[in-house]
Amino acid sequence: DVLLKQLAVRPKGCARAADTVARLGGDEFVILLHIEHREGASIMAKRILESFAASFPLMEQGYFISPSIGISLFPEDASDPKILMSHADTAMYRAKERGKNTYMFFTKEMAEQINNRMLIETSLRQAIPNDELLLEYQPLIDLRSNELVGVEALLRWQQQGGISLPNTFIPIAEESNLIVDIDCWVIGEACRQIRVWDQLGLPPFWISINISARHFRRPNLFSRIMGIIALANISPERLSIEITESSLMDVETASRMLQKLHEAGFRVSVDDFGTGFSSLSYLKRFAIHE
Repeated sequence: DVLLKQLAVRPKGCARAADTVARLGGDEFVILLHIEHREGASIMAKRILESFAASFPLMEQGYFISPSIGISLFPEDASDPKILMSHADTAMYRAKERGKNTYMFFTKEMAEQINNRMLIETSLRQAIPNDELLLEYQPLIDLRSNELVGVEALLRWQQQGGISLPNTFIPIAEESNLIVDIDCWVIGEACRQIRVWDQLGLPPFWISINISARHFRRPNLFSRIMGIIALANISPERLSIEITESSLMDVETASRMLQKLHEAGFRVSVDDFGTGFSSLSYLKRFAIHE
């Protein structure tokens, strides 16, 4: 709260008497500018960035905050206030993606990307009911014995236009919370495939499935997984739960969840470890196999 009060002072100090500065909520602020030319918005954005160069004193220490600024213009970008705000928000997130501490104007390309994202999300909501998702399986080979020890389930989205790979739709599924239903579908489909292979007389091996960080942080994850495999009559030892490093950011919560999975008999693996900020010492605290 102390920081937010200090944050409000900086943009307010940059604004003129004709401008309006308001806090939307959280750490988001909006400034309504009366300007004659586009350059006026750039000048204001640069002033705000410069004002944040100085540290914020908190508890006798100085902290640095990096703002990200998105700008939309009336009437070029939109005439409706809500749409204008939404466009500024989109530009702000693009500024964050650029590395923060910068500003960006809303563009037509951003609008096209928003429309494309909405189309993907709308279609993705029907992917499970329309039976459009499928799994491909990549074999995992023990190089010492040249034996198959497991397979990794790779998610695909099959539409009339072809097959989409996860990087084209999983980020949208994450943002829209569709990822939880998709994760559950993957677990159920992997269990179904295990039963098919067992009935064909293949030697038993595990299937590695990815669980999203958003889903992993939900307290009911364990009960969901146990419910799905119980319904399919599949042993936990036949599944390897694969998570990314970002799932481990809340160390205590992650540790409890991993311990539950480990004790139940699941294999657990961490992918992309080292791409974030986790310490190698964390690995000692987690019940993981690889």
